[in-house]
Amino acid sequence: MTEQIRTPAVSMAASKVSAVPAVRKLLFRLQRDLAEKNNVIMDGRDIGTVVLPGGTGQNISDRFPGGAGQAQVCGALREGHGC
Repeated sequence: MTEQIRTPAVSMAASKVSAVPAVRKLLFRLQRDLAEKNNVIMDGRDIGTVVLPGGTGQNISDRFPGGAGQAQVCGALREGHGC
């Protein structure tokens, strides 16, 4: 993954695609299956509320008020550091 995934153009395209109900349904199922079978880090508005409600993982933004934790993880991933 490269930093290009965080560009405004990619964000806008993802928003348009995810607005299609059939696509959302398929992606939710794929994300749930992935998380059920693997240890994962997921980023997105709906991960903790829609995709994995009641999940056993910890929401990084809950630990660091103001999204600082999420910013740190996203920055590390953008720079190519493993977790």
